[in-house]
Amino acid sequence: MISRSAELFDQHDLEDRVREIFHEIDTNGDGMIDEEELTNALEKLCFTASELSNDSNKQRILSEFAKIDGDNDGAIDFNEFVLYYNNMLSFQMHEYDATSKAGTSVDLWSRGDMSAYRKLVNKLLKRKKISQNDYDHIEYMFKSKFCLLDLKMAISKYRRSESILPLRRFLDKCSSTIERRKTLDDEYWNLDPKEILLYDEVMEVMVQKHEITQAEKIRVDQMLKNNIQAVEIKAAFFEYEMNPGDVHLLKKILELNEYTPESKNFDIAHQKTNVHGVDYHVPVMKHNEHSKEQFMGLMSAANVFYASPKKINADTRLVVVMHGRKRNAKEYRNQWINAAKDLNLLVIVPEFNDKNFPEVWGFNYGNIKTKNLDPIEQDLHAFMAIEPLANNALKKFKIKSENWGIYGHGAGAHFVHRFVLHHPQASYTLAIAANLGWYLSMSDQEWPFGLTNSNIDDAKLRQAFSKYFLLMLGRADTSTKPNTPYVADHWDIINLQGEHRLARGRNFFKSAVAKSKEVNQFFKWGMVEVPTTKGHSNTEQMVPYAAEMFYARLK
Repeated sequence: MISRSAELFDQHDLEDRVREIFHEIDTNGDGMIDEEELTNALEKLCFTASELSNDSNKQRILSEFAKIDGDNDGAIDFNEFVLYYNNMLSFQMHEYDATSKAGTSVDLWSRGDMSAYRKLVNKLLKRKKISQNDYDHIEYMFKSKFCLLDLKMAISKYRRSESILPLRRFLDKCSSTIERRKTLDDEYWNLDPKEILLYDEVMEVMVQKHEITQAEKIRVDQMLKNNIQAVEIKAAFFEYEMNPGDVHLLKKILELNEYTPESKNFDIAHQKTNVHGVDYHVPVMKHNEHSKEQFMGLMSAANVFYASPKKINADTRLVVVMHGRKRNAKEYRNQWINAAKDLNLLVIVPEFNDKNFPEVWGFNYGNIKTKNLDPIEQDLHAFMAIEPLANNALKKFKIKSENWGIYGHGAGAHFVHRFVLHHPQASYTLAIAANLGWYLSMSDQEWPFGLTNSNIDDAKLRQAFSKYFLLMLGRADTSTKPNTPYVADHWDIINLQGEHRLARGRNFFKSAVAKSKEVNQFFKWGMVEVPTTKGHSNTEQMVPYAAEMFYARLK
């Protein structure tokens, strides 16, 4: 099951929210945050005055300041603060171990004596300015450190102005999220290894009694090990314990989860059938008449694979997923089935075949130039297919919202981040690129490595920076070896971007921040480092995290 904690941040006024926090810290109003102002903010939110006098805490603050001050000019401007806040927000939402692993500082914002905040909250309860339910939610946030920065800000506003409205608005927004999170605590969801062994013994008995097949046992075992619907499976075993021989609940779980990330190892013949409906072909594209037939020749025969929730309703949102370099659209669809069901997403995966979109030139780079760097007519760019595909899906499945997103991993991420830069006028609401091998960098290198001869001018960059784009990096994606012959052939150039995928992503994002300042554009991009363990894996953390982001933003 995928957590819906991200819905709390489903606010299109996020920019205003960040500006509000920035201006609260920037007490002299000069548009920059200096060390003194950051220290004062941390005193309010983290440390007491006596704690601030501690040498180690002083050093932490200096380190904090240096971390945010990306250009080392001695002051934090708004774009630097946005980057900092985005990272901090991401880790708050997902409760990663920021103290030991993250390049952010959510731990610093969460430290310090909470007694003053708790005392004030107790007074609010006694004065009946908040309900008992509100109080319980606040206590939960204190204990779990969920959205603690925003909570502290809201309480601090009341302390200064005695206006309950900021706290009231915040509590109203996060009430339902907290109720769900209470049932999704890690302690509840995580399986003890001893439990898995016990269930394995029970399933051996089930197989011997012919209540389940060996293939079903393997599937359940894999689902448990991957923590896929683990709570539901626990409930099924409880049902079996209460009513020996009753395996209908376990069978139902298997029926509803035909695919798992490890299903390629399973012997399941009926997986050949798509339970989400018949896959369809791309319809006639509406392009300029002179190239219409040419484009149809490229795309009209392409398969589109899709996954959907059990029932599409007014809240269903569309996500276009780009497959990897193996052109394995069906496999990528399968990786999104659980997310589609859990988060009410319609996921479509178009298949760009190698014949019409050959090699990296035709797919990864969007079919905008030939291998010899000869320009291809714009209407034949692969990027031009995406918006018609999305519009057709919205119409075909009768989705009322016009909001849609696009996601890519690996080669698909190459496509997405270039789509964002080359085609920012597209109507997407959020684009996400995960685990790129390397980037169309903000340097003056020749395309496809840099912006020279890319036809991406400052106006396009401003438009791209003004739209929501999330770069997802796997923290374990640190192989220093070329992964394809093409990368090996251009290793000297690619290696200039960083020694591995993680480093290249960090450098790309840093250069994009600098470029947004250069072209004077407010920066709406974000970056998150996901604590993966399997290097370049798409299914381990990337798909669930991206799905939550789409769930929140596309509403």
